[in-house]
Amino acid sequence: MQTMPKHTTALIPMLCLLLAWHTPTLIAQSADNNTITFKAPSEKYVDIVLQSHDGLIRLGDIYYHRGVTLPTNPQAFNALVNMKYITELYVDMDQTKITKRVYNGTTDKKSENSNKAQDHLLRLASLLCTETELNKYFCPENAKKPCTFIDTYGRRKPIGFWGGDRGNEFAQLRSYKAFVKDHLSELQDWSKTFFENDELIAYVVSMSSVADTYDFQKKGYWISGAMAGSSQVIDYLSFVPYDENQRNLNQRKLLLSIEPAKAKELKLQKRSPIFIVAKAKIYPDEKTPRSGARVPFAFELENPVLEIYKDIQLTQKIGEISVDNLITKY
Repeated sequence: MQTMPKHTTALIPMLCLLLAWHTPTLIAQSADNNTITFKAPSEKYVDIVLQSHDGLIRLGDIYYHRGVTLPTNPQAFNALVNMKYITELYVDMDQTKITKRVYNGTTDKKSENSNKAQDHLLRLASLLCTETELNKYFCPENAKKPCTFIDTYGRRKPIGFWGGDRGNEFAQLRSYKAFVKDHLSELQDWSKTFFENDELIAYVVSMSSVADTYDFQKKGYWISGAMAGSSQVIDYLSFVPYDENQRNLNQRKLLLSIEPAKAKELKLQKRSPIFIVAKAKIYPDEKTPRSGARVPFAFELENPVLEIYKDIQLTQKIGEISVDNLITKY
């Protein structure tokens, strides 16, 4: 039996560490809590927790009930994913001083980019750093009471200034330069682990409604078409239809076939809310101009079958609609 050379054996732990870093650190939780967790690369940051459906990230309409559903931090995911795609802003970011915003229209493009990147980094800090880290960089030295970075609802408070002190520019600069040195590279590396190959397969949930009473002739309900998408998880997301049928998803009423006996049990009425769930492919939208640090994303259908649910929790499935065999009307 052959044995590996000692130098090869010694390289294995190092190789494992490299693979662990370059592989997206995704841990799917049990189906009971309907969440997906992205583990932070170090103890300086909080994990990113998102709602899920059937093992994939849930976008669009999200269900949250305080004390019932697990807390999530979708804005952190949104900000970190944006970081991956606004590299031109970060290339221009001045790491030696804080770039002030100028309102008279005379700012050059590089300074404008620097200001936007610094604002984005400040937002990332407030959303992703642990409270211990936030106290290091954003609690003023002369603070008369403990600094708090979480509101009464458990949500992260926005941080207005580097150093947490509006009036002390020296403290702001120290805070900014130290944070850039200690965190910028690590956050950028973390952002690159998302949207592998510039795409993400997820479920997009769109709230819609029953458009009319039960149609006994067609044996079904007419529902309002709706393919939304934007939410706190990805705040700039639009639907890309690829044929006439897909365009009808937003322009016409759709027939949801349901037998009369089941319709009697469901007791749906006109304007009753329903939820359309589409498996979709999400990717950066190169056709839409960017606005600051907000990156536009688009989604197209990954599966032609849309699932229809009665409740936002997505526990009461009432039917399906095939995009390939739509029955529509205005």
